[in-house]
Amino acid sequence: MVEQNRPYSANDVYSNLRQEFSKALVVKVLDASVTSGVLKEKVIGKQKIYYTNQDNLEKCDESAIAEYDAKVDKLSEKLAALSSRHKELQNELKTLSSTETTERLSELTTELKEKIKHLKAELAKWESTDQDAVLEESRKTMELEASLSKMLVKRKRIALEMLNAISENSPMTKQELVDRIGIELEPGEW
Repeated sequence: MVEQNRPYSANDVYSNLRQEFSKALVVKVLDASVTSGVLKEKVIGKQKIYYTNQDNLEKCDESAIAEYDAKVDKLSEKLAALSSRHKELQNELKTLSSTETTERLSELTTELKEKIKHLKAELAKWESTDQDAVLEESRKTMELEASLSKMLVKRKRIALEMLNAISENSPMTKQELVDRIGIELEPGEW
């Protein structure tokens, strides 16, 4: 208690001694320390609090306190500098940890070289194909697109003629008929 210079109850002392001694013995020793002047007691409610007799502690003069304050300030500055350095080193460690290792970079380089080799072979294959075959395929595609486009125009015209014939014989307007049937027309196709 003298070393820590803080108050304790009898239960605290008993618990801190890990119950090696009986509670009655702990209370007797604390009371004996009070009578000898080593400790003082204060009664709060039904509980007694024991604390170090402050009169027995050596008095510090102002110069010693100022010296200790200067040491504390110096150590605080040193702690702040070390904490700052620690943060810098932690950030550097994170940066280095997130970068790829030499072995991994070597593996990636090998993989990329293989991919480049494969793509060059594919490019050479495409370049070596017959231009006439490409032109023929292009011509066939354009002819197919033209015939499909003609068929689309023809079918749209037939559908619109049917819609007009139905709307002439129906009591509904053309818009109501289109909405009811669920036909989707582009603007200007009426």
